[in-house]
Amino acid sequence: MNTSRFAWSLRVIAVVAALGVVCSPAFGERKILQNDSFSGVATFTQLASFGELEIGAAVFTADAGDYPFRIENIQVLVLSLLPETIGMVSVTVWEDVGTPMPGQVLHTSTFGFQVEGSTTLMNQLDLSCENVIVTSGSVRVGVVWEYVGDPIGIGFDLDGITPGINTVYSAPLGGWQFAETLGVAGDWIFRLEIETDLGAAAMFADDFERGDQSCW
Repeated sequence: MNTSRFAWSLRVIAVVAALGVVCSPAFGERKILQNDSFSGVATFTQLASFGELEIGAAVFTADAGDYPFRIENIQVLVLSLLPETIGMVSVTVWEDVGTPMPGQVLHTSTFGFQVEGSTTLMNQLDLSCENVIVTSGSVRVGVVWEYVGDPIGIGFDLDGITPGINTVYSAPLGGWQFAETLGVAGDWIFRLEIETDLGAAAMFADDFERGDQSCW
């Protein structure tokens, strides 16, 4: 398989949210974790297309003071050869152990997401209701391509690829591979929006937390 047919997936070290009762709400800080340097407009030379049930994934590590954090949103630049091509993906989070194959599965999304090709606009995959908490270490987060129409996939940046960060799962290629071994030239344009300072977040006696109303 070449760079136009593969997938990678990431899974995050997830732990169910914390305990305790506080009297007044406190708000954490939103941050973006990313490996890519993309800004502006992508071209089709940056397209790595995927087949169904292939996975594209990346490894993310937060600053030491940001643990534990919650994954609120995934941002991914999806490119397609034809305008308005769509795909369906799900999200999986694993513990990352530094090998092509990820570690323990920590979270699998309970619903799918429709994604659409664009050279400028990131698709937003909202995980805020999934309560995916990362307590320590590096995690691998991946998109599983559940449905693929015309050629579509994840974009990558143009300033080189970081070894050991971008991965692909493809049964025809023999399972998990580092993307650089498949000829991918850049880092996936794939980011996590996280919320830090969870120790200060409000949780009340009835288990209601700030933000829960958006999940109802």
